[in-house]
Amino acid sequence: MLKHFTGNRMAMPVREALQVLIDTRDHSTIVVTNQGSSRVWPLLASHSLDFHYNPSTMGGAIPLALGLAISSPNSHVMVITGDGSLAMSLGSLITVVASGSTNLTVVVLNNGLYEVTGGQTVATNVVGVDYVGLAKATGFPAAFEFDRIESWRDEAQSVLKVSGPRLISLCVARTVAADLATEALDIEMQLKNLRAALRSG
Repeated sequence: MLKHFTGNRMAMPVREALQVLIDTRDHSTIVVTNQGSSRVWPLLASHSLDFHYNPSTMGGAIPLALGLAISSPNSHVMVITGDGSLAMSLGSLITVVASGSTNLTVVVLNNGLYEVTGGQTVATNVVGVDYVGLAKATGFPAAFEFDRIESWRDEAQSVLKVSGPRLISLCVARTVAADLATEALDIEMQLKNLRAALRSG
C-alpha cells in the first residue's frame, strides 16, 4: 500500500516523464491525452495520431482509448490520464480487461492532485490507493510503477513490449503552471485530423 503523498515523496518532472513516452512510441501508436497531459504533450511533440481530449470530461479518456483499441486491433493505443481522472472512472479498468483488448496501455500521471481544477487532493491519495495492485486485481496482466526518471527511461521500452493491456503508474511532480495554462486544441479539428490519419493508416 502506498503511503499518503508528501512534499518529500519521490517524483519525476511531468515533462521528462512524458518525453520518455514520446521517445519510445512507435510511429503507428495512437496516443490519447486528457486534462493536464493534454496541455503538456503538445508542447513536446506533434503527431497525426495524437488526440488531446480535454473537454473537461474527467474519466472519459480511458473509455475513448478503449474504443479506439477495439476498432484498431492492429494498432497500439496509449492513453495518458491523471490519477484524479482515473478516480472518476475506476470501473473503466474492469471494462478494459473484460473487452479482451491487448493493444492498450493506460499511463497514470500520479501526483495526488486535481491540477486543472485548482490543486485539490485526490481521494485516492488520502487513502493510499496502490494503482498497480488495483490494476492487477481487476485482471491487468501487466502493471508497473515508477517514481524515478532514470529507472523509467531505462525500462520504458521493455515495459511497453510486455503483453497487454498494461497499466503504468508514473509518480510525477506538480505540473508547471504555465504548461497547464496552454490553450486547449480544437476538438472538432482534432477529430477530423485523427479520422483522416486512421483512414490513411
